[in-house]
Amino acid sequence: MARIDRSFGDVEAYADARWTRVEQGQQSAPVKDSLQLPVGHPDNRGPGIMTIYDYTFADLGPVRDTTVSISRFLTLGLRGAWGDGEWDIHVNDQHNDSSDELMGLLREDTFAEAVRKGAFHIDTVNAEAVRSAISPVLHRRAETTQSGISGHVSRPVAELPGGAATVAIGVEAYRDRLHDAPDPLILTSRVFQFQTPSIRSEDRWSSAAYIESLLPVMHRFDVDVAWRFDRSKGYGHAWSPKVGLNWKAMDGLSIRGTWARGYRAPTLLQLNHPATLASVGFLTQVPNNVLPCAEGVLIDRYSSYCELRLNSISNPQLKAETSSSYTLGLVWAPSDTASVALDYFRIRRDNDINALPIPYVLTNPERYPRLFERNANHELVALNQQLTNLGKTDARVIDLESRYRFEPGRVGRFDIRFDVNYLKRLDRTIVSGMPVDHYAGYASQPRWTALLGIDWRYRDWTTTANVRYTGAYRYPTSSASFQTCPDYLATVGKCTTPAFVLVDLNLAYAGIRDWTVALNVHNLFDHSPAYYGSPGTAYNPLFDDVVGRAYQLSFTWHPH
Repeated sequence: MARIDRSFGDVEAYADARWTRVEQGQQSAPVKDSLQLPVGHPDNRGPGIMTIYDYTFADLGPVRDTTVSISRFLTLGLRGAWGDGEWDIHVNDQHNDSSDELMGLLREDTFAEAVRKGAFHIDTVNAEAVRSAISPVLHRRAETTQSGISGHVSRPVAELPGGAATVAIGVEAYRDRLHDAPDPLILTSRVFQFQTPSIRSEDRWSSAAYIESLLPVMHRFDVDVAWRFDRSKGYGHAWSPKVGLNWKAMDGLSIRGTWARGYRAPTLLQLNHPATLASVGFLTQVPNNVLPCAEGVLIDRYSSYCELRLNSISNPQLKAETSSSYTLGLVWAPSDTASVALDYFRIRRDNDINALPIPYVLTNPERYPRLFERNANHELVALNQQLTNLGKTDARVIDLESRYRFEPGRVGRFDIRFDVNYLKRLDRTIVSGMPVDHYAGYASQPRWTALLGIDWRYRDWTTTANVRYTGAYRYPTSSASFQTCPDYLATVGKCTTPAFVLVDLNLAYAGIRDWTVALNVHNLFDHSPAYYGSPGTAYNPLFDDVVGRAYQLSFTWHPH
């Protein structure tokens, strides 16, 4: 990271540059598959017939995936004063490049040929030439870029009873580009993956303009009014107004409220085969009226467990989502060192862009026949997941923020912050006219989350401890889900994923001229996740830390 500022009279030029490289490696068990050995193959132990073996390809080694991601961000801008106001104009360019190398998977055509000719043998280490032919190294390259220009100007325009009224006006335009090129062997299905990718290449221009004014209409009473115009290629345009009120009822006590409309067009990633929740086989409970499954076991007369793939398909009919939000809160700040803010939020999104819930698809198969993939025997083998516009989502949240600072003398200064978030309601209507479904407190939607942070500053040292709390949530995806907690979890009392706490610790030293050295310890107590949710999934990627305790050492140079 680097930033440079330089003044030329009344104009200041600035540049901000960031570069990041992340290399990630992961591996899983070797490929396991059903192997058919023909008559005459030297390893066929059958009595003159084709024999099927369940075989693990150990000599290919584990499935290995290495990804290198490079991100570059550059901003160049000019800014300056305009009377009692200011102006700013800047351009920026962000580029993300990802290269992926995958080893250990089977190329089905060359493998079938090696089996037919007897070149591939089981229960041994095959020759290097055979292994390279049946399990080649696969490559994938993806790029996303966003380039744009924006500018704004703000200044006082009039005197009102409560003070000076200010107006800010801004415009922006940017171009998004996406290109994703998987290996041709995967694209042509010659190498099997649970989720078959596709080439993605898109380009889109978007623009926006806004105006905002802070109006101190009375002593202790301010009004904030804003209006935003958005335009996206293929999605037309939309106007989004906002009105905010702030009343200083007495010294140290303010009451505030806001009403706003919002607009968001689908992103390029959402329009083109978005990532699924799981890219491997997964076990799920399905109603018996969608049977048979290729791999399944009967639970009762109503449902069964099936092992399915989860594919991703595009939905070119996606529409932009809109929102209405309301907030009401108060802030109590009895001194410069202490404050408490309590806010109530209600946000309603219409045409909500979200994944179509799997339980809803399974209970309404007649509505979404194209989402069910079956084999030649009409057995269910996969679900095709897609993003869609839900009827509406209604969220209601209570948020508490508190801050306290004290300096006990010779031991430095302490800053304490405590934030609590309560999800009072999260309701969704999947299709307009259908009953409301409740999600708060169910799978991946805990009602309670909290954060306690403590900063201790002593001379050139800063020590920070962050304690993050994530509340419990129940097994079903929602109140109306037919997927109930299975017996094997219910009998041991594991129908609710328990609450947990993660602790991070950071130590920074700034006693060396122009330098800051910092050590961060993430997940200090090496907490291991406990997750009683989807069968076959060991943890919840939304909340859980599967890396465990991790360390980061950083050096920052800031010349005076």
